[in-house]
Amino acid sequence: MNKTIMITTLAFICTFAFAAVAQDAPAPKAAPSVSAPLKLTAGTMTFGGSIYYGSDSYTIDYDGNESDMDQSIIKLSPSFGYFLQDNLELAIKLSYTSQTTEFEGGSESENNTTGLALGANYYLPLHEKLVLSVGGAVILQMDDDGEDYEMTQYGVAVNCSALYPLLPSLALEAGVNINYTLGTTDNGAGEGDISGFGFQIGYFGIRAFF
Repeated sequence: MNKTIMITTLAFICTFAFAAVAQDAPAPKAAPSVSAPLKLTAGTMTFGGSIYYGSDSYTIDYDGNESDMDQSIIKLSPSFGYFLQDNLELAIKLSYTSQTTEFEGGSESENNTTGLALGANYYLPLHEKLVLSVGGAVILQMDDDGEDYEMTQYGVAVNCSALYPLLPSLALEAGVNINYTLGTTDNGAGEGDISGFGFQIGYFGIRAFF
């Protein structure tokens, strides 16, 4: 009987001591996570714009006769977006480009281009002050110098940008864009096929999330 009481008392003391230690022990720390510094949830809309200066090179084929041309470009691009789900945005971008073209042989022309891009972007928060965005789009561009030169291009583009949040609803943006296009051109004397590869680095802009 005494042995039973002693064993029961000892078990009670051990249980009480274990419970007290467990209660005083600090809770395990949760793994660190990066919270989204911008509003990147489903249903969010975006509006922004960017400015870019750069240059592209093309090769034109007129009935088997190839020639090269270089372009210096200033581009303004307003954009609109809607988040289909968290971190995934459907995006529409318009563009207006003023460009100076130098043809092989030394001739030069100035003209304007309007463009439309439809694509998607995925946002990845890396830090409370840094969000990475990667995406792709199909693009259409139409070029007219107001005289006898016309060019229509279509193709694909990929882009990568870094966003620096100023507020949960506002961020600065800087990035790069790579595009490949095919199309036709008409200089008044005849039509030709055109293909081009563009690498635009250092476009800067601002974007609002609401």
